[in-house]
Amino acid sequence: ANKICPPGFNLSGQQCMAPESTELESTCPPNSVFENGKCKVIKNIDMVCPPGYTDSEDDCVLYVAPAKECPPNFILQGLR
Repeated sequence: ANKICPPGFNLSGQQCMAPESTELESTCPPNSVFENGKCKVIKNIDMVCPPGYTDSEDDCVLYVAPAKECPPNFILQGLR
């Protein structure tokens, strides 16, 4: 029995082969870019400060009480 290949294909032995090939195209999902052979996903995140820190624009700030220290030749009495 003669084998018949679909239009655009050629019979090669027992298989139907396409006459030419091409490289696969790379496509990335939305909100990503193709970079160095990989899809790079860029995601904006909200900055959250650790417990005890205060959000101050682009920084997390920790406020602490100043150390109590007496000048030379004085002694600390109580918390004054």
